Amino acid sequence: MTNSLSGVIPAIVSPCDDDDRFLEAPFVEQIHRVYREGVQGVYVCGGTGDALRMPDDERKLAVELAVEASGSHNGTVIAHVGNQSTRQAVALAEHAAEAGVHAVSSMPPFSTTHRQVHDFYAALSRAVDLPLLVYHIPQITGIDTSVEQMLGLLEIPNVVGIKCSGNDLMFMKRISMARPETVLINGVDEKFTLGLLYGACGGIGMWYSIFPRLFLDIFAAVSDRNIDRAIELQTPLVDLWQVALADMRAAFEIVLQMKGFGYRAFRRPHPVVGDETLVMLQRELPSRVAAIDRAK
Repeated sequence: MTNSLSGVIPAIVSPCDDDDRFLEAPFVEQIHRVYREGVQGVYVCGGTGDALRMPDDERKLAVELAVEASGSHNGTVIAHVGNQSTRQAVALAEHAAEAGVHAVSSMPPFSTTHRQVHDFYAALSRAVDLPLLVYHIPQITGIDTSVEQMLGLLEIPNVVGIKCSGNDLMFMKRISMARPETVLINGVDEKFTLGLLYGACGGIGMWYSIFPRLFLDIFAAVSDRNIDRAIELQTPLVDLWQVALADMRAAFEIVLQMKGFGYRAFRRPHPVVGDETLVMLQRELPSRVAAIDRAK
């Protein structure tokens, strides 16, 4: 099963209306759309899916819909079950297993000690007999796990790998060198090419759901050892990212609208976007999106 965790796996949006209610039909259509492009699976209810602002009943429904929609495509479903409460994360993992997902993943509760992080993943491991991915994203969780500590987490039963969304590529490379069998998933979109070269077997990311073909082409180029082509494809994404960094969520929703997806991705409370930032994003993003579309 761990081989099915490789390749290009979009982090799927959980669309919502202006009252923050989950929209089922566009969620399902989004999944079919990325599969038609050729992706290997979907990652449900992660950060891009705005899961921490969704009630548990909507998160569970999203997982069920993703499993059903993925069935006709023979796709892999990874459910993110992260929660600040271990008990609630375990309940979400148990539901995901019953729904038929292929693996679970979770951010650890924010700003916890390594002992607490270890106990959190051990609880998930005991709850479900599925491949489990640790989620390493220190810039969000405030937990800067060392290589040695991560190798210890990988000794927990069912923990097969890591979604590496930190900015330190050497972290991933050192894990790959110390434990080659680890499933390493690149989680930093703008470093996809480099992540693959440093040991990742695939990627899960935010912008995959809008530009799946671009990431599939990068993956194919690296697999063919055509590194010049991979970097050529990666460059317009980095250019977009430089602009989007002013407010990533606002930029993502602007691009969603540009591409004709008539829904919101993120629920209230929204980060406050200054008028100057919003005007800049609306001015600069169209040319970057067009460059990505040309690169594909």
